[in-house]
Amino acid sequence: MTFSIRKTDLGALIALVLFWSLAFVMLKISVATVPPASAAFVRIVIAATLLWTIMRLMGERLPEKLEHWQYLSALGMIANVLPFTLVLYGIRHIESGVGAILMGIMPVITVVLAHFFSDHTERLTLRKSIGVGVGFTAILLLLGPSTLTKLGEQALSELAIVCGAVCFAVAAVITRRAPELPITSLSAGIMLASALFSLPVALILDWPLDFRPDIPALLSLVWLGVFPTGLATLLYFFVVLKSGTGLLAMSNYLVPIAGVFWGALLLGERPNWQSFIALAMVLLGTWLVGPSQPKR
Repeated sequence: MTFSIRKTDLGALIALVLFWSLAFVMLKISVATVPPASAAFVRIVIAATLLWTIMRLMGERLPEKLEHWQYLSALGMIANVLPFTLVLYGIRHIESGVGAILMGIMPVITVVLAHFFSDHTERLTLRKSIGVGVGFTAILLLLGPSTLTKLGEQALSELAIVCGAVCFAVAAVITRRAPELPITSLSAGIMLASALFSLPVALILDWPLDFRPDIPALLSLVWLGVFPTGLATLLYFFVVLKSGTGLLAMSNYLVPIAGVFWGALLLGERPNWQSFIALAMVLLGTWLVGPSQPKR
């Protein structure tokens, strides 16, 4: 097994981190006037429209076999509908730092599940275990010990975030078993299936649909649909199928650090010494986990 990270893998990973690092801010803005399940449905529909358009421009078509749609439907529920709704619910009531720590369990669960349910290239090793542990320690250093004292203040919301993280972990392992289809077809298919399933969820959880989103919420939903949902799905399949679940999982540790970057770029904030040490630790952890052999 090689531990060198290819430039294309690294570029896709960085793009994912940049998209996802701004997602929590946009989620906060959107759920201020739009209920969580409805917000999840809207962002999924926007992403589905975008991905279908990209697929057609690439000259590809949607899958035709029933077993392909069974796979895409199951993955759509686990990777999009359930976690989007759960995380949107949870983020309304807890601080983003607490959310980042709770989402930090995703890489841990991912590497353990991959050990038992993926091929031999995803086996859990001491090196991978150390890498994941270093990454989680870096997040604790970045956010500070005081953030841990806030755990448990909103138990139900925190449980929703944890369940969302578990869904993402399971989805990463299932994605590794994707059928031999073009990535654009996989992406468009999963998002169309997700849109179909998220509609009844929104109708049930948010009924009656009596809400009036403001302009910031609408713009946030468009951004969420295009970047961290639509384009990120293409990158997601690329990273998992080319580099494995471990490298994808480690992106969760880079997201809070990227948030510090956005603060410095957009708000003029100055990163402290913990930020730089945390970045170095996460990069070390990502290198330790390393990419797996490509599936295609």
